[in-house]
Amino acid sequence: MKVHATIRKGREAVWPFLLIFAFALNFLTAAESPDNSTLLPIRRIAQIPAVDGVLEDSIRQTAVWSSPFLILSRENAEINGQWEKADEKFVKAAAKAAVFTDGKSLYIVYVAPFPADTPPGKGDAVEFFLQPEAGGKTWQVIADVSGNTHYFVYEDENAENVEWSGHNVQTAVKVNKDHFVAEMTIPLSSVGIGALPENGTAWRGNFCRTGVSCGGKSTWSPTGQRFFTPGLFGLLLNGNEKEYFGKEIRETAAKYPDLPEIQTRAEELLENLAEIKKFSGSDAEKQMQELAHLQRLAVKEQNEGKTTFLWQPDPWSDFGPDLTVTAEKEIRKIALRAPRGARAIGSFAVSNLTDRYNMFTIKFRGRKDIMSRIRFREGGFVQDRKRTFPDAIFDLPLGEVVRQAPESSSLIWVDLDTTGLTPGLYKGTIDFIPAYPGFKKRMLAFELQVSEVDMAEVSITLWTYQLRHARSLELLRDYGFNTSCLVAKWFAPDPDENGNYDFSAVDREIEALERNGIPRKEIRLLAYMFLPFWSKIRLPDGRSVTFGEPGWKEEYGKRLLLFRDHLKEKYGMDTSSYCFSLTDEPQGDPNTPGTRAWYAFEGAKFIKSVDPNFLTYTNPCRFGLETDALYPKSFDVLVPYLPRMKQCDSAMKLYENCGKKVYTYTIAEKTTRPGFYRRMAWTHMHHG
Repeated sequence: MKVHATIRKGREAVWPFLLIFAFALNFLTAAESPDNSTLLPIRRIAQIPAVDGVLEDSIRQTAVWSSPFLILSRENAEINGQWEKADEKFVKAAAKAAVFTDGKSLYIVYVAPFPADTPPGKGDAVEFFLQPEAGGKTWQVIADVSGNTHYFVYEDENAENVEWSGHNVQTAVKVNKDHFVAEMTIPLSSVGIGALPENGTAWRGNFCRTGVSCGGKSTWSPTGQRFFTPGLFGLLLNGNEKEYFGKEIRETAAKYPDLPEIQTRAEELLENLAEIKKFSGSDAEKQMQELAHLQRLAVKEQNEGKTTFLWQPDPWSDFGPDLTVTAEKEIRKIALRAPRGARAIGSFAVSNLTDRYNMFTIKFRGRKDIMSRIRFREGGFVQDRKRTFPDAIFDLPLGEVVRQAPESSSLIWVDLDTTGLTPGLYKGTIDFIPAYPGFKKRMLAFELQVSEVDMAEVSITLWTYQLRHARSLELLRDYGFNTSCLVAKWFAPDPDENGNYDFSAVDREIEALERNGIPRKEIRLLAYMFLPFWSKIRLPDGRSVTFGEPGWKEEYGKRLLLFRDHLKEKYGMDTSSYCFSLTDEPQGDPNTPGTRAWYAFEGAKFIKSVDPNFLTYTNPCRFGLETDALYPKSFDVLVPYLPRMKQCDSAMKLYENCGKKVYTYTIAEKTTRPGFYRRMAWTHMHHG
């Protein structure tokens, strides 16, 4: 998803746009890790080997190797954000890693095969992430084949990376005929670990690889394109799998000493665990399931007599409807806080503790001025490879009905529009009324604190490529979109049989925005010409022509002037309210016909020839080129691709000092956490 936004203070309108192998290396045969497992024991050794890029025999013979890294889809060379399936040759050349410790340091070793026709480039690298304490600091070490090492630390799961000194970390990479070996030694003290914890404990961590020799990106534990996603890291075990699962089972049983059924079941699981001779991937998966079931059973037994359990999991984490209840106590209250002119949003889970189907209605009781504003919706679950997570948000049947399978959980979102509310504390209750006998009525207290700040005075202009139809605008009315992306046939339509030009599709977009409560003076339109594919029009004589062909400019120019006049006469909108995008992500030589850059620059010249007051828009995505400086000179609205621009100092300086309105776009994905979006405005401010 491309995200576009800009901040506007007061009611002043400004132009928006932050566009929102068969290389089975035979020396890896010792102590293979379970296939596809994201649990990996840390092997104890007496002495850390020399870090020189050479895999020693003692290490090779004793290592417990990770499962092969998952090769991620690669980004299309022409279109940012479009991902293509990984080439099979890279899948067959997936890397593996292993971890050792001597009690003072961690020793990490990677073996990274590569296809014969794709050796490593200068920037090919491996990365190691370690989060010793769940939710705490995460340490990252990157080592590339050119001998460079980078060190970063993240304060928490929503933080940006900050460089650190490495504190005696050693790395080495050596490229061989058909693979390279990477080694790292990290003193425990350098990552805040005083001593090794007892066996059976686990740290979160991940191994990653980037570069041409692996097809782009690969990871041990699947995280998606953004490697720093600690909630999706694997587990690095101090000790072995038996010790880990044994400790987890015993600790779960210890929490519930007064529940005989839990004690009995825990003993059975420990006996089954002891019978496992060698862990396989299916063994690890089964133990995970058994542990989760034990935890669910404990919650059920502890809450005997209750049919449902009300609690608050992290709504941004990975889980499905079979979510294990991890809270020891139920929540008693939902407390929200929001400024005026905004939306107060929160979530909670309702877990069905029974082996029967459940259905209930949600009723809110409170002051009349908030009863009509509050809304309950349900999180829908999707599955992507190994991941299951709540993604879509659905309206409840009749606005209040929730249906549940046995022993399942529902994620409920509650939101409330604070526009027009006076500052203060609002209270009420949320009732859960069962439809089936045997289920008990439940209740949550509700509080809303409305602050003095009025967000109507500070708003965001926001759009996405999907906003091309009035229906889309209606569905997204709660999210503040006030910009529509117009397709060419709407703002430059072919004439009808009587020679009239119909702009009713544009009217539908504007009217949909107004129905959503967007003031007309705040509405923005992006006229998306996309000349390489959408420039074909029909001339009055019946001929069809495209950009650059005889008769095209005259006819298309006439249509744009009619579009201009239509907006002015019907809506009072001048040329500052809309902008023309000639093509998406221009690349190539602007002087070479047929390149996207050529379409962009020639199209901009055409637009200005029609009306010098028309605004032109472009979103360059490649930087560090001789043509960089041409963009600020030729376009009015500049929307560079921030992730790549940040890697090019000259481009950053160019856009910072160009004197034009500069916005940026970033491509987000399903693993992107809310903190990323919240940092975007601060990131832009930081970059000037």
